[in-house]
Amino acid sequence: MNRPLRLPTATSEWQIRVDVGGTFTDGWALDPDGRQLRCKVLSSGLIRLRVVAIESDWLICDRPISSHSSGLEGFATKAGGIVTASVPNEGRLRLENASRYSPGDQLQLFTGEDAPILAARILTGTGVEQDFPPLDFRVATTRGTNALLEGKGEPVDLYTSAGFETLLEVRDQRRPDLFELAPRISIPVTRRIIGISGRLARDGSELEPLDESFVEEIRPSSAIALAMLHADVVPRHEQRVAELLAAHGIAHPSVSHEIAPVIR
Repeated sequence: MNRPLRLPTATSEWQIRVDVGGTFTDGWALDPDGRQLRCKVLSSGLIRLRVVAIESDWLICDRPISSHSSGLEGFATKAGGIVTASVPNEGRLRLENASRYSPGDQLQLFTGEDAPILAARILTGTGVEQDFPPLDFRVATTRGTNALLEGKGEPVDLYTSAGFETLLEVRDQRRPDLFELAPRISIPVTRRIIGISGRLARDGSELEPLDESFVEEIRPSSAIALAMLHADVVPRHEQRVAELLAAHGIAHPSVSHEIAPVIR
């Protein structure tokens, strides 16, 4: 049975939802009055427009840029120059260097911020020098999935509980060819897998103390993922490993109990 789409209810704060894809970033907002707004920007953090006319020192673009009558002041252009005035809902911009543009030219705007922040500025009509209004701001992305499927991204060192180093190879034992005697399994995600001795039971009791000698294996320049047995309910050992990684130059390891505290 199909369930009706349930939108968030209007509150005193903006509700912003942003989805970052490989090429485009889509933004949706519900303002405090209950109105819905949408935008699309490049995931590189650019807004790409085309100049269709010039009126005095105003550039007229091929489409509206936002639903607001201002808010792009302070945006920069790739060709140099800053937006000094804007009427985004009419696609009108006033630039410091408007004279260098002609009808048909491409115009690229940016703020130097990541695409989700750029989308939030467009949705709320918040200029570069202005503070955002109170926000409930949530971001989703397919960049990680895309990098995994395309075999791109930085190779990762995985730190896990000793005895589970081959888990990514064993997986759930499904194989493309069930009767192949020597299945060829590739694991493009990890560069190294380091097993750490130490075990906590799910009730929190320590079955084996944590062996901290693994620090000898740390490479400060590596991207690191950390996933230890039962860390979803008793993350004590995993927290200590994360502390040691940070002390040895790994500022932002991906830690399982912080990212996805669920079994498996």
